[in-house]
Amino acid sequence: VINPTKAQSGARAVKSSLDSLKNSWVEMTAKIFLAEQAITRVWRGATAGADFEESLDRLNIQMAKHHSTAQVMINDLKNVSNGQLSNAQAAQLASRALMEGLDPDQIKTFTQAADLLGDVMGTDLKEAFDSILQGLATGKTKMLANIGVYVDLEEETKKLALATDRTVDQITKEEKAMIGARAALEMLDKRMAQFADSMPSEADKMKAMEARFDDLILKAQRFAKTIVVDVVGALEKMSK
Repeated sequence: VINPTKAQSGARAVKSSLDSLKNSWVEMTAKIFLAEQAITRVWRGATAGADFEESLDRLNIQMAKHHSTAQVMINDLKNVSNGQLSNAQAAQLASRALMEGLDPDQIKTFTQAADLLGDVMGTDLKEAFDSILQGLATGKTKMLANIGVYVDLEEETKKLALATDRTVDQITKEEKAMIGARAALEMLDKRMAQFADSMPSEADKMKAMEARFDDLILKAQRFAKTIVVDVVGALEKMSK
């Protein structure tokens, strides 16, 4: 004869055990998911930190040719841009410009011009800088007219042809781009001097705040990279 009271008690115990197991499984699954998400975020941060340090190494090599360092160039660009460029943006911008053949002083001048052009055209400084750099590489500097810099490429080409005893048709596209860039630089130096004491706008101040926040995140990402490298190194030693 089955005692109904004991049977019910046993059923409740089994149900309680199953519920407890279920809750533990759900809790464990949630913890695993959260841990996985945390590890993924740390790994992504570490990757971003490693990418920046790689950019920094490359920029240091480039700046060594100018007897300077990557950090000096980054600080200079952050200064002339009123803090609108983050460390990562400044490093990327400087490295690309150096590869295009510009020197550090020219890069600073173009950064100031990009700041002004960005305000006029309604774009950010980095996008404006890319437009200027691309224009100089192709000899197309019309966008600089928006900030009062006009380059008569045809006239500059005639001057070069006359100075080198050639016809205008013998001047190559590369040479035209070079003389266009040189003429633009000369005009930019004069033009930027007029705005040297201008105060940053409210929009520029907001961009500077964003850049500072990005720098804080980058600092954390570089720290995460160090931790990941140390942990992976320790695990590799343990597995041997």
